[in-house]
Amino acid sequence: MSPSPTPGTAPQPDLTGLAEPPLPPIAEGVVSLHDGRRLAFVEYGDPDGDVVLWCHGTPGARRQIPPDAPSHAVEKSIRIVGVDRPGVGDSDNDPDRSLLSWAEDVEQLMDQLEADRFAVAGLSGGGPHVLAVLHELPDRASAGALLGGMVPLVGPDAPPSTPDLLPFALDFAHRIRGPLGATMSVLLRQLTPEIGEASMDFALKVLPENDRGIIGSPGFREMFVADLYGASRNQFRAQAHDVSSFGRQWGFSPRDIAVPVRSWHGGGDSLVPIAHMEHLVDLIPDARLDTFEGEGHFAGYARAPQVLDWLMEVHRGGGSGSDTGGK
Repeated sequence: MSPSPTPGTAPQPDLTGLAEPPLPPIAEGVVSLHDGRRLAFVEYGDPDGDVVLWCHGTPGARRQIPPDAPSHAVEKSIRIVGVDRPGVGDSDNDPDRSLLSWAEDVEQLMDQLEADRFAVAGLSGGGPHVLAVLHELPDRASAGALLGGMVPLVGPDAPPSTPDLLPFALDFAHRIRGPLGATMSVLLRQLTPEIGEASMDFALKVLPENDRGIIGSPGFREMFVADLYGASRNQFRAQAHDVSSFGRQWGFSPRDIAVPVRSWHGGGDSLVPIAHMEHLVDLIPDARLDTFEGEGHFAGYARAPQVLDWLMEVHRGGGSGSDTGGK
């Protein structure tokens, strides 16, 4: 693993790009999959640029794109594709969804979007979905970026410091994922922009201080409320499926990923401890970890331009994580 920024000297994220809402999408729609389900997507940036698949967090939906990412994508000729995972927003539910079936959905989506090769990035709960795509589609996925990504919590790849009771709690969530997802959908259909704004105010009071500057920025706030409001009008089952998948073995091992991976992680992340990410990065053959001391869960999300630049460096150069500072 390559050296991370020295503790105490890591540059603070530039939040000026989060002061404004993102540029509007350049395209939005649905594709039909082989089994008849629909998958909803949105595109930002340059319609003729190289593709970056963006995997939203949990909770989240297809428009959970960093506010400064679309303008950077235009400048750097990048086409960002955000996708509603099955069971959220306008993507049809898949009661048997797994991380591996998600990769199958992505392959069909990219076929229809005529994207032969693409890079992948994901926030938080999107992290395991990034790794599934890299594992299953190594000839098409060129590089992966993890931004506060979740790690395996059960099985041989789980960190040794995983709390003993956590697998049992997550297994219970798996067993009730159907009714849990249905309940969440009903409740969140009541969401209005005003309720969303009030929820953000509450979040700023209870979330760790090291994330409040990012979450409270005007661009992030507007993006997050609009994303959840738009997704909740239809369904919100995907969040229950996400939690369910986190508590089970993934169906593949990060040890077998042959695509370059880089993780941007806050040293003070209270949701995914840095020790857990260090363990995951050590498992992946071609991976690098950048740690930002004192920062929280959204440290990587606040550095979207740098993330996109690295993905394109690997994607366009055909290099490895080692060629770009990896281990």
